[in-house]
Amino acid sequence: MAGYYYGDRSLEEFIATFDMEVLRVGSRFYTATIPKENIAMLSHSEKVVQISLPAEQSYTDIGLGSICMGNIGFPMSQFNVTGRGIIVAVIDTGINYSYEDFLNADGTTRIKYIWDQTIEGIPPQGFNRGVQYTEEDINRALNASSKEEQLKIVPSQDTIGHGTALATIAAGNRRSENGINRGIAIDSNLIIVKIGNYTTGSNRPTDRDIMEGIAYVFDRAKTLNMPASVILGIGNNLTGHDGLTILESYIDEVSFVSKGNITVGAGNEADKDRHVDGQFQEGVQETIQFIMQGDEKAYGCCMWKEFDDEVEIVIRAPNGERTEPLSRRTPNRAYLFDNTAVLVNFLEPTNNITKQEFFVWFQAQGSANINKGQWTFTITPKSVLNGPYNMWAQITKNDNRFLNPSSQRTVTSPGTANGITTVGAFNALTTQIAPFSGRGYALDQHIVPDFAAPGVNIPIANKDSNLEYVNFSGTSVAAAFVGGAYALLLEYGLFILNQNDFYGQRLRIYLIRTATRPSSYGPYPNTTWGYGSLCVEAALNYMLDIVNTST
Repeated sequence: MAGYYYGDRSLEEFIATFDMEVLRVGSRFYTATIPKENIAMLSHSEKVVQISLPAEQSYTDIGLGSICMGNIGFPMSQFNVTGRGIIVAVIDTGINYSYEDFLNADGTTRIKYIWDQTIEGIPPQGFNRGVQYTEEDINRALNASSKEEQLKIVPSQDTIGHGTALATIAAGNRRSENGINRGIAIDSNLIIVKIGNYTTGSNRPTDRDIMEGIAYVFDRAKTLNMPASVILGIGNNLTGHDGLTILESYIDEVSFVSKGNITVGAGNEADKDRHVDGQFQEGVQETIQFIMQGDEKAYGCCMWKEFDDEVEIVIRAPNGERTEPLSRRTPNRAYLFDNTAVLVNFLEPTNNITKQEFFVWFQAQGSANINKGQWTFTITPKSVLNGPYNMWAQITKNDNRFLNPSSQRTVTSPGTANGITTVGAFNALTTQIAPFSGRGYALDQHIVPDFAAPGVNIPIANKDSNLEYVNFSGTSVAAAFVGGAYALLLEYGLFILNQNDFYGQRLRIYLIRTATRPSSYGPYPNTTWGYGSLCVEAALNYMLDIVNTST
């Protein structure tokens, strides 16, 4: 779990009381492992402002001339920036560290650290799980006589390939192709965090894993005395999409106190039919239909509405069974319909949650799957003062979907945080926004995505080969472009222009200010392009102009 803690009671006493294992990841944020039977007692402590059980995240799938860098295969000679002295950090599925894109000319690694959270062993200093591999460890592995011997020294692998893909785009030097089509920050150093948990066996990371990964990156970057451009390749749909999750609140804090930038894709949910919205009216019944057609063992949906709107909800299973009318007066209920347990919960206000969540969890029983077919939510408004509602379903590889969906407000968390750069994806060949690219705005109406970058059919490293490339699409690909661009801006601002405050939200504003805005896709900002498309050269020129003007 993750949460906020305030109070004068000593943390050691607090930990002992609730039998917790705690890791501090920010000035107000902690992650913790606690026995299930102690959670209720912890939640009633006056010293705890908010707790959040681990929320599973999904990986957001993977024309450089289209981001105003001329020929991306070569350093930008007029600025002479290639990411020197900057950390590009990828918090994702790991990396193929032997891939030539991540090696120096002498064959040594460009990777300073790999923290693999999924391997059991001696944790890195300051953390309580996983194993850290240093630059020296990786170089010893690279000198091994075989792949088997290599993996005995550094056994961390990217079996999915997603993290390797993002690192290739942001920082790959394409040594295997003599630099043709190389990535953005080709001389940057790398820090890699493979997120997950060896005790659960789940392929999906949680917000706890990501928070600790971010804390690790900035801690190691500080030790190296280097700024960091951090790329997250994940997304979560079961949130209020208003930037108020525990992960997003943590990112907001970190982004204002750490030297660097954090970037994430807008998510690939715009064409997946997993969002529906509407307006409650007294006396008018709303019907939401959801088609479950994949083999799912567990699945979630959530509705967010205003607290001052009173409604009753009845859930009907595909076999015709239904719940009683559910409302805030029946906050916790559980039902068994055929092979599927249905758990429902109406949440009450907390200090940072401004809208009421109605949460539904489907859980298959035994070896069966969740009942397939049409699940129906019938909503009867009782008292309406505001009326708007939104409902989202969990990200999955299966084609589970709402009927009558909306593509708006499909930016996934943590892309709705205020302190992060959120990137949509466009096709560099057609210059059109990708159909899957998450649409804004955030539920609190702040503008996301910030802008768009290439994210369709981009050549990336093949996780199974050191010499091959494959095409990949997704908004995390677009985020990798921006993460690499931030490395160039950090180098230019801090080391060439000698401006100590050219990082964080300041650089984000520079990219927003200089985004390319074709009139055919305007007016700007809008829910698909945000403020336009990434234009790195314009941002560098703008930085130079600011320094010259102030001088």
